[in-house]
Amino acid sequence: MQRRKDVKFPLLLVPALFFSISSAVCAQADDPITAELNKAKDAYAASEEVFRKAVLDRLQAAEERATKAGKKAALDQVVAEREAFEANGTLPKSFKTNDLQNQRTQARLQLLTAYDKAISAFTKKRMRPEADAVEREMIDFKAKSSGDQLKSGTVWKGEKRYLKGGPAGLHPFELKVTERKGDAFKGIITEESMSHDVEGVVENNKVSWKNTRVRSGVYPGQPQEGVFEGEVLKLHFARRDGSGALMVEAAGSIKLQKKK
Repeated sequence: MQRRKDVKFPLLLVPALFFSISSAVCAQADDPITAELNKAKDAYAASEEVFRKAVLDRLQAAEERATKAGKKAALDQVVAEREAFEANGTLPKSFKTNDLQNQRTQARLQLLTAYDKAISAFTKKRMRPEADAVEREMIDFKAKSSGDQLKSGTVWKGEKRYLKGGPAGLHPFELKVTERKGDAFKGIITEESMSHDVEGVVENNKVSWKNTRVRSGVYPGQPQEGVFEGEVLKLHFARRDGSGALMVEAAGSIKLQKKK
């Protein structure tokens, strides 16, 4: 049985950008408003680590169950899911994590509340530069956790791995966003020689799309869903037959490319 390694998982840790305070706020390091906000940020960072550990613990338990039952296929799936989670934060599909995701959402809402409270407090004390700095930081955090970064013209690149029904190994994967109107978007996905037009929707920190036209290749692609983690989009693909049986499943991770 393969045991999980005690590795760090930077993609699930809070990006330093979210918690970098501007020089104006740093100058007020002893201010109780700043201290309270920093306390909320620390709590959020701690909650992200708790989330990561809880998922890994459940994956380890699933490995143990599959091993004791002698179910190699189930063990292979769990091992692949653990590797994908440790590598790029892709959540496992062999068991539910809704409760953990709900806790994560609550932690994000609590941090947003702390941002609002700090902005209001700084404003009341006539500390406008500090209020502006915290507001900019909050806007950045909201954008990176709500999918606002999936803008028209952006390009997202990464890799995709088939868990079932596809060729082995990692496959280059790209999403180019061609249009964004409100929560809806259109784009083009490319996986090696395959390319498709897609239409999708962003809801909070989640995204989903469906293929609308084949540009090249012999496969119609798989419906996709994913979760934003900063400038990384963690993906899950699944295609079923008419009876609902899973034919193709894959996981992947793509990252927002910076313009040169």
